Amino acid sequence: MNITLRLSTTVASYVHQFDNPLNNITPNFTFLGVKFTALWQLLLAGVWGIAIIVAIVYLIMALVAVRHARDNSNPQQAGSAKSKVIGSLGSLGGLVALPIIVGAIITVFS
Repeated sequence: MNITLRLSTTVASYVHQFDNPLNNITPNFTFLGVKFTALWQLLLAGVWGIAIIVAIVYLIMALVAVRHARDNSNPQQAGSAKSKVIGSLGSLGGLVALPIIVGAIITVFS
């Protein structure tokens, strides 16, 4: 633990010796024009929407699989179906919270 602390302190002091070449530069996606910006934003929103729909379909299928496994009194199938439900919920939650996740990453690392 002490070695890790010393190493991180050494790395931090080494990094602070250099000037940031990207200081005061922010990403700008309008360099190819307004039409291109509107197009890539529309495409990204469409892909994101399709991904949410797919996650919802997988969640519905997993819930149906849980119900089917319980009706057949098959605990092994029910356990597998429950893990699919949890995975589907995680995927859906991640997709819905995507702007917050990306914003947090940009805030932390900028």
